[in-house]
Amino acid sequence: MIAGAALCATGSFASQTMAEGQVGLVVPPEENKHDRTFMQWPVNREVYPEKEFLELLQRTIADIANTIVEFESVVMLAAKEDHTRARRYLSKAVELWDMHTEDLWCRDSGPLFAKQPNGTGESIEYYCLIIFSR
Repeated sequence: MIAGAALCATGSFASQTMAEGQVGLVVPPEENKHDRTFMQWPVNREVYPEKEFLELLQRTIADIANTIVEFESVVMLAAKEDHTRARRYLSKAVELWDMHTEDLWCRDSGPLFAKQPNGTGESIEYYCLIIFSR
C-alpha cells in the first residue's frame, strides 16, 4: 500500500499544523454554498466484484454528476487510465481530474477544503488537504 498527502494553500502554514489546532481553519458544512461538487469514479473490483453491478454503478454516478453540472461545476476524480470509460458516460461539462480512486465516497477520501476566517465571515485564505492511498 502506498499512502500520501498533499496540501495546497494560498497562505503559509509555517510551523503550524492542523492537528495542533493552531491554524484556526474551519471546514464548512457540506450543505453550505460552494463553488463546485467533487465526486469520485468507482473502480474497485474488490468492493464491486460483479462487473455488471460496477457498470450500473458507474452509469448511476455519471447520471448524478450530469444532473448536478446543470446547476454548478462538477469535478470527477479518476485515475488517468479510467478517463476514457468515465468520459463515455459523463457530460463534457464535468471536469475529469487525474487522481487515483477506488470507491465513490469522495466525502471520506477526497479533497477536504477549509478556510481561515478573517472575523467578518469572509474567507481570506483557502486550503485544500488531499489524502489518498493506493
